[in-house]
Amino acid sequence: MAEELSGLICVKCPKPAEYTGVDPKKAWYCRECFIQMVRNKFRSSISKKRIFNDENARDCLIVLEGTPASTFLLNQIDDALRQVNFKRLMIRPKVRVLGEYLHIH
Repeated sequence: MAEELSGLICVKCPKPAEYTGVDPKKAWYCRECFIQMVRNKFRSSISKKRIFNDENARDCLIVLEGTPASTFLLNQIDDALRQVNFKRLMIRPKVRVLGEYLHIH
């Protein structure tokens, strides 16, 4: 894969590209721009559904499995809750960790 990346530049800045979205033919990103793009898409997908769009925060259950994906989701939620420049996610998260996925007995 390193050979495929040689010479590719991030579509947002002049840094070398390391990551791509769903379609690698469309856009490649450096690490920082990729993370920002994912955060923006996360906030956009939540706000499009208008689930948490009113001014009153709602309780929301977040279930973690202990996988990298669920940890990343928790990080995205935390980032969206801390927003100052963008519309903040209006939830009161209640986090539950599934012990069987963490091999806790």
